[in-house]
Amino acid sequence: MRTDATESEPPIDLPLHDRAPVFEEPSPLGDTVAAAEISSVSSGGSRGFAIGLLVLGLLAGFGAGFVVGQRLAPPEPPRAVEVPRPAPVVPAPPVAPIAPALEPALAPARNAVSEPPVVEAPVDVRAPDVPPAPAVAKAPVARPAPPAVPTATIRFDSRPAGATIYLDDGRIGVTPLTLTTVTPGVHQVRMEMLGHETWRTSVTVKEGEQFFVGASLE
Repeated sequence: MRTDATESEPPIDLPLHDRAPVFEEPSPLGDTVAAAEISSVSSGGSRGFAIGLLVLGLLAGFGAGFVVGQRLAPPEPPRAVEVPRPAPVVPAPPVAPIAPALEPALAPARNAVSEPPVVEAPVDVRAPDVPPAPAVAKAPVARPAPPAVPTATIRFDSRPAGATIYLDDGRIGVTPLTLTTVTPGVHQVRMEMLGHETWRTSVTVKEGEQFFVGASLE
């Protein structure tokens, strides 16, 4: 079911002309309110000033009490201050003296005198004559000893004892006798004693051996 648009929209009331503003006169009540506000501001300022003076007085009293307490408090004992030990002094190494610089001799050119050249004498660089070393006498050379002659040993004895012994017709002693220098080979042995018959024999000896020769003259 449709409704008419003209019925749903409200009517618009347009003014036919602008209304002039109406100026009202100020009432005496506004002046009263302003005076009250000024008086309240002045009373509030005096109250704030009084509070400030009170705070300053409290701070001054606290400061004076703190100073008096500091003066009456016993002084603190002095604290031991550790003094650092000085570092060992290391002697500086000796400085070699600096040779002064040679100042060149400045001679004026006008007074310069030319010196004759120095002629050095010839130096004999030959080595000095060294006397010859004395001849060393040679030690005598030891001659080798002759080879030992091989020998043998013969022991002589007789009955009765005391007979004279001859070896190869050479007298060597009386019995009993031991001879250690007999050369190897065949030797002739003879024994004689006064009042007894002569005794003869031959003996063959070898190197390093021992032999016994006994005779009976009874």
